[in-house]
Amino acid sequence: MRRPLSYPVAPHVREAVDQLIDPIPGVELLSMARLSIEPEADITIVVAATRTLPEGFREKLTDIIREERGDNVIVRLFAFAQAAEAVPDDSEKPATDTDS
Repeated sequence: MRRPLSYPVAPHVREAVDQLIDPIPGVELLSMARLSIEPEADITIVVAATRTLPEGFREKLTDIIREERGDNVIVRLFAFAQAAEAVPDDSEKPATDTDS
């Protein structure tokens, strides 16, 4: 019988992580799961950030998860740099009838 590649984390763990991440501008939680095929990590978290993560973020995240789970879990964090939204300058705007 095949097992799923990942399992959801408990709701109280997800809520605690959301409370840490939500107030940080430019940081978005993309994924959080218990992976069945990665024995070196108990929980894997993926975030995207438009800026550098705050100092101590990884440690605080790990502490929160360990406190919520009540054990010494291994947390793997992947943080991807998210490109800022591109805003075209005026030279890239298509010409309109009123521009003539």
